[in-house]
Amino acid sequence: MEGKLPGIQVGRAVAAASVFYFHSYIGMTYFDQANLRPFRWLAANGASGVDLFFAISGFIVCYVAAAPDFTPATFLWKRFCRIFPLNAVVTVVIVLFTVNVSRITDDPGWLHVVQSILILPQKVPVNSVGWTLEYEVVFYIIAAILLPLGGPRALLGYCAASYLIAAWLNPETPVIARFISDHHAAFGAGVLAYIVARRIPSLKAPSAWTISILLPVMALIIFRLGTVMPIPLRTPTACGLAVLGLAFLPWAPQWLVKFGDISYGFYLLHWPGISMMTWEAFARITPNPVAGEVWRWETFLHITLVAYLSWTYFEHPINRWARSASRRYFRAAVHDPAGTVDLVDVPASSLGSR
Repeated sequence: MEGKLPGIQVGRAVAAASVFYFHSYIGMTYFDQANLRPFRWLAANGASGVDLFFAISGFIVCYVAAAPDFTPATFLWKRFCRIFPLNAVVTVVIVLFTVNVSRITDDPGWLHVVQSILILPQKVPVNSVGWTLEYEVVFYIIAAILLPLGGPRALLGYCAASYLIAAWLNPETPVIARFISDHHAAFGAGVLAYIVARRIPSLKAPSAWTISILLPVMALIIFRLGTVMPIPLRTPTACGLAVLGLAFLPWAPQWLVKFGDISYGFYLLHWPGISMMTWEAFARITPNPVAGEVWRWETFLHITLVAYLSWTYFEHPINRWARSASRRYFRAAVHDPAGTVDLVDVPASSLGSR
């Protein structure tokens, strides 16, 4: 399990597409429901793609920290440069669109905007799906503290304790809720997947393919069974199994890996993208009421294109600059064993309009 992990990028692609599909119901309400052809199970459960994002973050944080040149300072610096710039741009665009065109955020006040740009804990950020970033940032801070002290086991212990305390106290204050939350069960599942994965010896192709297919299938079975019968922690368990299997995937189509590369941008852009496309379609024109599925997938393609452009001309150059700057300012070589390590990922019981 060395070098870039194509299966992890596939996991990100699946998570991002699932969350998009879950949210595409916004525009579907305007169309003739009899002419829609939805994947009803995915429409009902697509929000769990966020839990998969969280589990991937738990795995990759430990994977990166295993490098001999890992330091908390370089780790947090790269995470800052990866997460904050694009979130700030998307937030500002949403505010400008709200002020000048159509209201797609509830509170465009300057204090709310500043909180959203800085990813400070709050009830609902300007970009509604950005609440997940608050959990990601907190998790990175905790990981930067605990991994040098006690390794993945210490981080797993924190995630378990956070989940148990949250189940007992159920904190509602945003700041406390980001540190003590049931969402840490998904992060912890990814950490546990890493602990198990590093104990598995190097696998040849047939064994790697078997694990990388069998475990995600088992994860899907557990997740689906959990919708009809009570299975404790079924979503984190399913996500952890999926991540463990995908980590050993020997190969994946380049287009799918690339979609994983752009998944952070896609995730941040998909909610305002769906909202803007909905406004454009129904405020300026009267679409054919039977063309709902065309609208859904046209919107998907538009958001994918913008996310690709964002990755190519904005995110990736910033990532390169961050690596170069870390060498100069932190005097540490940047070790990025997973290639494009997008720890955000995005992405929960409900999104956007929760």
